[in-house]
Amino acid sequence: MKGISHLFCIALLALAQAAFATYQRYDATDLWIDPAESGWGLNIFHQGDTLFASLFVYGPDGQPKWYTGSSLTGFGQTYSGSLAEASGPWFGGGFDPAAVSRRTVGTLKFTIDQVAPGSAQVDYTIDGVGVGKHVVRFTFAPTSLDGTFVGYRYERQSGGFQVRHDENMSITDDGTRVTLVALTNTNVGCTWTGTHGQNGQSAGASSSASSSSSRYRIDSEHPAISIEVA
Repeated sequence: MKGISHLFCIALLALAQAAFATYQRYDATDLWIDPAESGWGLNIFHQGDTLFASLFVYGPDGQPKWYTGSSLTGFGQTYSGSLAEASGPWFGGGFDPAAVSRRTVGTLKFTIDQVAPGSAQVDYTIDGVGVGKHVVRFTFAPTSLDGTFVGYRYERQSGGFQVRHDENMSITDDGTRVTLVALTNTNVGCTWTGTHGQNGQSAGASSSASSSSSRYRIDSEHPAISIEVA
């Protein structure tokens, strides 16, 4: 009995996403801002279960201030730790490490929205003053999804067994429309078209797939494809 191949494209670009030794559901690396409050923001670099955050705001005198959270730890959606202010030698002169000083000014907590990972809540205190802001990833340039990637498909056999096959998949992205073609060993596969979307450094698209072959069809339990590249 000939098996029917089902294309499972949900995880087809897993290799293109950021990899962590300790699994993290969300990658917080990005520049986060409040679009209604231009001029301040939060830079975050995410490694393992730790965030390095640099907060640039204005002080009581209206002058720019810079604070860092070098070890915000957590798991999943929430990370927290101490916030520090540093001072040191003038950038135009010789750098003397002994002239660098740091003081702890408060704490910072960063919580990614589970429903909309492109937004988050940042709560921090500086010298006794507490602030809470809703922020989003800052998008300032498009990220193209063009390329060839490796995904997989399952071939359903009699008796309920499934055999997994690697699949080369080609993606074209013109900045608005994203088209994916699954290249099977018989050059007949599924074609999928969606709309390009982007949140900060992460680009992606989601829609439904279709197949031009009676042998290769989209499994009714998994009709959607989701692509994300960070």
